[in-house]
Amino acid sequence: MKLNLKGDKFGSAVSGPARMLTCDVNVSSNHCSAPARRASMITTILLSLIVMPAMPTIHAQTVAEDLAADKTVQTEAQAPIHPADQSTTQTASGQTLVADVAPGDSVPAAEPSPAAQALPAPKPEPTPAQLGGMLKGQILLQPPDSARTFKPFNDFRKELQDKYGIGIYAISQTIYAENTLNPAVPTAKIAYPGENAFIQSSSYLTLTYDMRHFHMKDAQVVLDAGIQKVNWYPGGPEAVDFDEATFYKGFMKDNLQFKIGYMSNAEEFIQMRVGGLANNGAAGVLGVLPYNVGMSNKPQQAPSFDVRANLPNHFYAKVGFQRSFSPMNSVGEQAQDKVGFRFAPGPTFDAAHGVWTKGDRLLTFVEADYQKSQYKDPSALWIRAGYMNNQTKYRNYLTNQYDTKNYAFYLVGDKQITHPDPANQRHGLFIGGSAMYSPPAVNAFHEYYEIRTYYSGPFTRRPSDFISLVGSHSVYSPDLTKGKPAGSFSTGSWSLTPTYNFKLYRQAYWVNALGYTQGPVPGTKARNSLIMNTMLMIFF
Repeated sequence: MKLNLKGDKFGSAVSGPARMLTCDVNVSSNHCSAPARRASMITTILLSLIVMPAMPTIHAQTVAEDLAADKTVQTEAQAPIHPADQSTTQTASGQTLVADVAPGDSVPAAEPSPAAQALPAPKPEPTPAQLGGMLKGQILLQPPDSARTFKPFNDFRKELQDKYGIGIYAISQTIYAENTLNPAVPTAKIAYPGENAFIQSSSYLTLTYDMRHFHMKDAQVVLDAGIQKVNWYPGGPEAVDFDEATFYKGFMKDNLQFKIGYMSNAEEFIQMRVGGLANNGAAGVLGVLPYNVGMSNKPQQAPSFDVRANLPNHFYAKVGFQRSFSPMNSVGEQAQDKVGFRFAPGPTFDAAHGVWTKGDRLLTFVEADYQKSQYKDPSALWIRAGYMNNQTKYRNYLTNQYDTKNYAFYLVGDKQITHPDPANQRHGLFIGGSAMYSPPAVNAFHEYYEIRTYYSGPFTRRPSDFISLVGSHSVYSPDLTKGKPAGSFSTGSWSLTPTYNFKLYRQAYWVNALGYTQGPVPGTKARNSLIMNTMLMIFF
């Protein structure tokens, strides 16, 4: 299928799973032909026929590898010791050792049994850098290199990294979503991705270079290119471009970090991905306010300069300066720049209203975090609060002119509740929540609230699976619907999305979600939706 990169159609700036439940009310629909929908359904059926027969074998391989990876060392069985003949000794690490006590004179001496050995400490949990440190400074953690899908390539990659400092990584992701509650609507009336059958396919290739070979400690260069294809253009841009070209440098043992270049700040700030790991792939509801305020996100990027300072007592602060995305959001951004290296601000034509925007300007991030990491501490807690200020002029719903600046506040937090597996601190039950605000004069999504619970490693024999339940409430802008008759539009939406992430083999994941949304579209009255979302993620 030929890529359509024309700039005459614009849509919402929503990344990944968030596109399932959101839209830009100012955008008209694009092409989504009946043959394309039939082809998508046939593709899904064929994929199921291929995958399902192989599931028992895949399951057995995955279970064996997962158990081997997470297995703790057990001590050999000791000879039985009578309780009266024991004494305990506290070790420096706090472990209790059991030792024999010499029997009294009235009891014939017996050959002492071997002293019981202390349980070896579990293998240290990988640090964030070890777990996915190929992209320094990024808060979205990638799966470890050695666990990626193709074993022979992993050996070659390790040798390339060790000898020359070069890293090679690739990700492939395919999403299929469709509303199961209502019949298909005419193409011209599609209001959100998934109202009719929606397919999004994207692939990314990343090259990294460790600057230690130039005697620069804690320094890295990253180049990332990607391709994305969708069957309904407002659901996301069709793009073939660079996603990242950055230089990272750390100082004072990485406690002060600088990153400059073209990057996606959706992976540098806030962290809205459920669970915080790229391979979780949880397709829960995601707040779209930061994207609507101009934050860059894949498959595109923008020139940025980010600084992070790690502070005492688990605190850190981060600031960023980014050339804002177009006021027409990601599809408008793609219309202005087909390759991905636009630097200077530039005007955008608003096709829906027949006017030119005044150009995109500086977007500033200020974020403060408290992160008691599950990698170092017995209890994981991560709270981040921030402010975004965009000097770009957005279209004001009351004046219908591009004359109003934009901003957003956010508060996001996650807390680990249980630790069932001492050998893997990332396993257990988590809860989290989000609250976001942006001005109603220029944002259709005015407020967003989310509560979530998720479990990493829910079953003993499936330690790499992931399950989540996400509920959200969006408040739509009252300025957008001012003057419309009451009852002719939705004032907000309620949504509930359960998700199960099934590990197929090594770093290949099959994610399935079912999201119910009441009032899915701002500015108009739309029927409730029940969207089936299935996603295949492979990390090469």
